[in-house]
Amino acid sequence: MPVLNIEYRDEAERLGLEQAIAYFAQMRQTAQTAPDGTVLAACEQLALNEGRAFLRNSVAAAGGTP
Repeated sequence: MPVLNIEYRDEAERLGLEQAIAYFAQMRQTAQTAPDGTVLAACEQLALNEGRAFLRNSVAAAGGTP
């Protein structure tokens, strides 16, 4: 299995990177397991729900107001 080494500046950045990787893995799993003809709808739903949460968390961790 390939290995990815990532450099980060602090724990908030590390957490954000881990969340981004987990989000991508979840999107990929959703796409692979959705029934034929429903992949786009399933991925869009995931993006709306989990993508918004990821964005809110990222903005909050960066010091902004979500």
